[in-house]
Amino acid sequence: MDCIVTTDETWVHYVTPKSKRSSMQWHHAGSPKPKKSKTMFSAGKVMATIFWDSEDVLYVDFLTEHRTINAEYYSALLEGPVKTAIRNKRKRARTSVSFL
Repeated sequence: MDCIVTTDETWVHYVTPKSKRSSMQWHHAGSPKPKKSKTMFSAGKVMATIFWDSEDVLYVDFLTEHRTINAEYYSALLEGPVKTAIRNKRKRARTSVSFL
C-alpha cells in the first residue's frame, strides 16, 4: 500500500488586492486627480492537481489559463514531474535506511 500514488483536483481561490499605490497614474500638475473610490480586489481561481502517497504530497500542479484537464495533460504530468518526484522520493528512502 505504501507505493500507491493517487491524485485529485481542486479549485484554489485567491484574491489579489489592488492598492491605490499600484494603480497610480502620471498626470500634469494642473490636471485633476483621478478619483479612487476604494481598494478593489481581483478575485480568481486556478485548478490544482495534487499527487500524494500514504506519507506525503509528492507534487502539486497549477493549471495555467486556457488549458483543460484531459488525457494529454495527465500523460505529460505522469511522464515528467510526477515521475521525477516519485523517483526522488524512492531514492531518498533507499539512502535513509540505517543498518543496525
